[in-house]
Amino acid sequence: MARIDERWDPVQDYGQQLYHLEELPATWKGRLRACCSPRRAAACGCTALLALLLITFSFHSVTRTTHKVHEEQQPFAINVEQTSSVTAIPASRGHNASSDAWRPLILTRCLPGDHNRSAPCLVGHVPGLVYGEELLYPDFRIRLPSFYDHEHRATWMRCLQYNRKWRRGKIVMGTDQLEGWIYYLGQRGQNLVYEHVSYVGTPVIGVWRDDACMSWRSHEHVTAFPHTPRSDDRPPSEVDAIFVGSPDNNSFQHFLDRVALMLAQTAHLAQGRGEPDWKYVASRAERGGSPVRELWSLLVPGFGADTHLLQPGTWGAKELYEEFMGDQPLGYERPKPGADFRYFVYPCQTPLIHPYLHQLPSEIMIRAAGVDPAAVKPPRERKVVAFFVREGSRRWHNEAQCVAAVRSLLRRRRRGEVLEAFRAENVTSIAAVIRHMARYKLVVGAHGGAMANIAFLQPGTAVVEICPVRRYTNRAGVMYYEAAAVRNLPYWAVMATNTTADFEILHQPCTPVKWAVRDALERQDAGLAPVLEPFSQGVTFNRR
Repeated sequence: MARIDERWDPVQDYGQQLYHLEELPATWKGRLRACCSPRRAAACGCTALLALLLITFSFHSVTRTTHKVHEEQQPFAINVEQTSSVTAIPASRGHNASSDAWRPLILTRCLPGDHNRSAPCLVGHVPGLVYGEELLYPDFRIRLPSFYDHEHRATWMRCLQYNRKWRRGKIVMGTDQLEGWIYYLGQRGQNLVYEHVSYVGTPVIGVWRDDACMSWRSHEHVTAFPHTPRSDDRPPSEVDAIFVGSPDNNSFQHFLDRVALMLAQTAHLAQGRGEPDWKYVASRAERGGSPVRELWSLLVPGFGADTHLLQPGTWGAKELYEEFMGDQPLGYERPKPGADFRYFVYPCQTPLIHPYLHQLPSEIMIRAAGVDPAAVKPPRERKVVAFFVREGSRRWHNEAQCVAAVRSLLRRRRRGEVLEAFRAENVTSIAAVIRHMARYKLVVGAHGGAMANIAFLQPGTAVVEICPVRRYTNRAGVMYYEAAAVRNLPYWAVMATNTTADFEILHQPCTPVKWAVRDALERQDAGLAPVLEPFSQGVTFNRR
C-alpha cells in the first residue's frame, strides 16, 4: 500500500493548538515573565520586531513558492470562480435556488499554516494525487423537533445521548426546555482527484463498515489507489470516474442520504470536465431496481446504467464482503481488469448533514421531474395531508386507528383538508412521486423507507414522524429530522415506546399523533418560524 511520506507528517492534531499563559509549562512561564520584565523590555522588543520581519518574509516567500508549484501541478480543469487560493462554486443560473446561499468555499492551494491532511497539501505527497479541494461549509443551526410533552422530549434526548455515532452538532436548549437549537460548526469536505490510478477493492463498495465511503474512517483510503504504470501491454486508461460506492448505495434511502450528497459535492467538477464523459463507480444498477436507476437519471443528465455505472472487474459488494469480511485492508497484489482510470475522483469525505448537500440534489430532481418550484402553492394554501402507510417487516399494529383519528381531526378543522394514503408501490415513477409531493401540506408516518421521500417535499411542508424506541435506542435516530430541517421542513417527533426488539410498533396512543398534526397545521396557518438559520462563530449561542 502506498503511504504518505512519514518525514512530512510532523503534526497529528487537526488544527493549531492555542495555549493560555496558565496552560504553559512552568519553565515557559518563567521565560515569558523574564523576557517581559522592565530590564529586558528594549531587548525583548527588538527581538520581537526582528522575528516578525523574518516571519513576514518567510510567509511571502513560501506563499509565492506554493502558488508556483500549484500552478505547475494543476492539470485538472474545474468549474469554479477563482479568487486567490479560495474558490467559489458558481451560483445556479436562472433558478434562484435556495441552495446557492449555502455554497461552500473551496481551498485549492496549500498555504502556510494549513493542516498537512488538508486536501491541497496532500498533493505531491500521495502517489497519483494531482488535485485536491478542501471544502469549507458554512455553519448553521436547526431548530429542535417539536414534542408532545416533556416526556417525549426527554426520551428523544436520551436516545440521542446514547447514540455514540452522533457527534455532529452542539445542542443548546431553550429556557422552557422544550425548544432549542442544534448548531453545526466547522464542517469540511474533500474532493481528491487522482491521475492514472487503479481501484483494487478499497474502500469496499456497498458494505457497512467503519472505513466505508462516507463513514467516519473513510479518510484512511486516500492512499488506496495505486498508480498505474505505463507499459506496452497495459495502455493508459481513457476513463474518468467518480467513486460513489457508499454503503447500500443501490437502495432508495441510502442513495438519497449518501450518493446524492457526493454528486452534489462533485457537481462543479463534473460540469467543468463536461458531461456525460464521467463514469460512476458504485454497485450494480440492477440491484437497486428501477427507483434507483431513475434517481440516477434525474441527477445525472444523459445517464445510462450500462454506460455510466461501473463495477470494476468482477468485484461486487457481496463478493467483497464474503471474501474480505474482516477489518484487514484489501491487498494490492490482486488487481482486477477494468479498474484503471485516467482521472479518478474520491469524494467520500462528504458531510452527512448540510443544507447545500441536501437542497441541491432535491432542487435538481424536482426540476428534472417537471415541477416548477415558483409555481407551487405556499403550504398554507395546500389542502392535502399525506399519511405514509407503513410497509415491510416493521409493522404499526394500530396504524388504522390513528389514521382515522387524523381524518376526524381534518374534518373538524373545516378547512377543506383531506387525508391521502401514500403507498410508494402505487406510484409509477419517481417523477410522479415528486409531483405528488408538491401538493402536500403535511406528511405523517412511522419511521421507515417511505420517509425518505421527504427529499422531494417543497420547503415549508411539515413532517410528523412516529419514532419507534426501546429503552436507550431510537430506531429513527435523527436521520429524517436532520434531513428535514436542512431542507426547511418543520419537524415533529412522536415517540413510540411500546415496541418489539425489531421495532414493530405494538400500540401507539393516537392522542400525541393527533396533537402533532393539529399543532403543525395551526402553525402553518399562522406562519412558521424559521427551522434553518445561518450561524457565524463568535456570535453568542442564544436561546431565542
